[in-house]
Formats: sequence, structure tokens, C-alpha cells
Amino acid sequence: MENKKRKVVLITVIILILAIIGSIGGYAIYKQNKIKERSAEVKSDIEDNLEIFDKGDRNKKLEIFKKLSTNKNAYQKEEYHQKEVLDDFENTLEKMKSFFSSDYDKTLSENTLTDIDKLTDKSKIATAKENLESLLNTIESENVTLKLEKLEEKTTIAQDLIEKYTNRIKALEEEAKKKAEEEAKKKAEEEAKKNAEEEAKKKAESAAENNSYNSGNSGNGNYSSSDSSSDNSGSSGSNESSNSSGGIYVIRTERFEVNGNYGTRYFYSDGSVKIVMDSGEVENVEDPNGDIYG
Repeated sequence: MENKKRKVVLITVIILILAIIGSIGGYAIYKQNKIKERSAEVKSDIEDNLEIFDKGDRNKKLEIFKKLSTNKNAYQKEEYHQKEVLDDFENTLEKMKSFFSSDYDKTLSENTLTDIDKLTDKSKIATAKENLESLLNTIESENVTLKLEKLEEKTTIAQDLIEKYTNRIKALEEEAKKKAEEEAKKKAEEEAKKNAEEEAKKKAESAAENNSYNSGNSGNGNYSSSDSSSDNSGSSGSNESSNSSGGIYVIRTERFEVNGNYGTRYFYSDGSVKIVMDSGEVENVEDPNGDIYG
């Protein structure tokens, strides 16, 4: 009877042990299933966010990156987080970062001007400079979220280019200012020369008019003239004598004064005029067509 009781107890203990072992094993299987379900759920969410990222604009991309980075940190704190899921997070975040990094490189490349010291298009240089300044502002604001590495090289290149562009724009402005000043000076000199020539011309014309006026007044008002009917001139006698001989003769004489110099005009029968100064110089001998000068 005693042995029978011992057998019952032993069997009961064995059953209890087996039950406990079974419970532990079942829980472990349950837990593993739950971990797998959670991993699959998180991986699916990562894929969904990457799809939204690819289709979104720049602001949306930055928003999704920030969200996924936050999700990664939260998942990492879970008790049963899985390394493969964390790797998936990290790889996806790196893909998103590469978009921004590549875009920075593209902007740098598009706004890197070669032979800057030979460029004369100020507008083109200014546009490139503004684009690089905008790039630096974008990098500064976005990197608060992205936390990209090796950005110093990109920012240094951009800053160096901005400095070169600024100096070139300044040089072009100075050249343009100098050229404008030279053109203005040349124009002013040409205008002054033109005005001086016009003024000299006016003075010459005025002097000629005054001389002509004074000559006319001197001959008509201050001195007497004689003609073939006058009895006062010895020339008249010679005229008459010449007339009788049929040759060219003086028909009239006229005294005149020009700028303090005195002389006599001799008017001949053929219409010509001879001007003889008191100094003995012959000033002018007119042609016989009747055009009278002096």
C-alpha cells in the first residue's frame, strides 16, 4: 500500500514538471511569434514611409525623415527590439540622407563657374552667388534634423566660391564705373570742343560783319569819291584822256579806312577794281566781271 502511494506521488510530480515545461515552452513560442509580428509591423511602416518620402516634396521629405528617425529611437527602447529591424531603420535613413547630400552636391556643381576672372556677365555671377548663399542657409537649417557628416567640405567650397564671386562682381562694377567716367569725360571734352569751335566761328563771322560795316562807312561817309564828271581829280583828266584813246581807264576813286589802315579804291571802265594802300601795298585786284571786294 505504501509503495502504491509513492508511485502515485511520483507520477503526479512528473506530470506537474511536464506541465510546467510545456507552459514555459508555449510562452516562449508565443513570445517569439509576437516579436516576429512586431518586427514585420515595424518593417512595413519603414517601407511605407520610404514610399511617401520618394513621392513628397522637399519639406515632406524632411518631415518623413524626422518621423522615421523618431520611430527608430522609440523602437530601440522596446524590450525585444531586433537588430535586423534597427538595421532596416538605419539603411532607410541613410537613403533619405543621400537625397539631401546629393542635392547639395548638385547645387554646388551647377553654381561653380570656371575661369571666374575672365567672366564679364555680372548677372550670371550674381545669380550663382545667390544660389550658393541660399544653399548654405538650407544646409544650416536642414542639418539640425539630418545631422549629416562631412558637411564641412561642402560648406567650405561654397564659402570660397561666394568670396570669389563677390570680388569679381566688385571688380566688374569698378571697371564699369571707370569706363562710364571715361566716356563721360570724353563726351564732355567733345562737347566743349564743339562749343568752342561754334563760338570761334560766331566770333569770326561777327568780326567779318563788323569789318565789312566799318569799311562801307569809311568809304561812304568819311572820304570823298570822284567820278568821271568831277573836276577835282587828276585821274579824271587821265580818264578822259584814256577814254579818248579808247583804252581802259579809271572812272572813279574812293578813299577808305579799315582798322586804322588807309587806302584808295580805283574803279576801272571795264568794271574791275584795284585797291592800293597808302603804304604802297596792293591789297586786291578784282576781276573784270564787276564783282567788287574789299
